[in-house]
Amino acid sequence: MSFLTTLSRTVKAFVVGESYWKVTFQSGRELSELDTKTVLDGRVIRVRSVEWLEDLIGAGDIKNIKEVTLCTPKGEAHLLITEPYTVFQLSRGTSSLFTGERLKNAQIIGRINNKSTGDATAYIWDVQDQNLYELTFNIHDGIPAWRESVIPIGMINLKTMDVRLD
Repeated sequence: MSFLTTLSRTVKAFVVGESYWKVTFQSGRELSELDTKTVLDGRVIRVRSVEWLEDLIGAGDIKNIKEVTLCTPKGEAHLLITEPYTVFQLSRGTSSLFTGERLKNAQIIGRINNKSTGDATAYIWDVQDQNLYELTFNIHDGIPAWRESVIPIGMINLKTMDVRLD
């Protein structure tokens, strides 16, 4: 993606108060959810946004991540990944009943710090209050609320996220 296209997509995300993830691989290559990918869909070539599930987990690249970053309008939060299959990312959102538009309420990047105990660290960008939170918790207990009046996320599907504790 060109520098101007990346800059344009970054500004657009920040203007509406949203965040985005970015990863750095062991090779030094970077990938972000603002990037696009050209794919052959049957007989049609289309351009789509990069997706964590399809382009990191599905492609098997999740094991090669050495750093994950949550880029927010108020700065960046970084997590170094020292062990393969210990990183995760997810968004929480709502859909408009009338238009079907998906609205991001929060975005989370996280890392399992200790596979045997389940201790984890996460950074959460809360779109509603425009704050970045750091959270330490136990992955076996689920992701708790990071501020008052937020419903805890609870358990995440580690298998789907390709997080491996063994």
